[in-house]
Amino acid sequence: MKRLLLIILVYCSISSSQISACSFIPGMFCDINFNVPGFNVIVGEIILVDSDGIEIEIIDVLNGMEERDTIRVWNGTDQDCNGPISYASSNIGNSNDKVIVFLELIDSIENSWDIIGDYRNHYNTQGEYPLQISNDSITGYIKGYASLLSDGTYIGDENKKIAYNDFKEHWSSNSNSCNTLGLKESRISKTDLIFNNPIHNSLYLNFSGTAQKRSFEIYSNDGKRLKNLENDYSTVEIRFEEFQSGLYLIRIREEQGNRTIKVVKQ
Repeated sequence: MKRLLLIILVYCSISSSQISACSFIPGMFCDINFNVPGFNVIVGEIILVDSDGIEIEIIDVLNGMEERDTIRVWNGTDQDCNGPISYASSNIGNSNDKVIVFLELIDSIENSWDIIGDYRNHYNTQGEYPLQISNDSITGYIKGYASLLSDGTYIGDENKKIAYNDFKEHWSSNSNSCNTLGLKESRISKTDLIFNNPIHNSLYLNFSGTAQKRSFEIYSNDGKRLKNLENDYSTVEIRFEEFQSGLYLIRIREEQGNRTIKVVKQ
């Protein structure tokens, strides 16, 4: 009896871990590490969709090396994750859709249809999604956090729509990254916050008014997120001892909205 109970507990533990590992929440495009060898960031228009993949006519290459006018994106390898998860390239979009995609160059054969030097799709129906371009504006999971909608789908809570030219300008001026995209000053009054700038070992933020829960994200000047914390006090200390001298961005999320301040560590 004890042995049977042990077997049941082990099975439930394994099943539970599989379910947990297979829960998908959409990843934000701008949170991707774009400097992964073998991946390129492509802007293009889908000109063909078939059962094995899609073809994209290139408009621009934001990251990586690609000199072809048209590229082939083959279906990825489907997975079994509490049911089948499709990695068909049609998840990227339909014919005539303009998209921004982070694509993997094929350097080894996983499926019979793979061709070395072409691309393999890694987008599925439940994870990261490419960005869509329509009327010179970008929509999709651009930046922020995924929020569950009433229809069971998700959407990022920031930058649901941004002009393509603004996105591209930000990208090129931030070392081929959009990690700091949307870090703009909000309309919250700046008079309710006092802080030391420049800083040495610590940044002290003093908020007037009623105490409330706030979250803080620290970014380097090139858009890398370095630290995050939460605090519900009127005075907050953020230690900078581990960071080098330079310019940093502090994103503050609070009930009235979001704001960003810039500080210099000496």
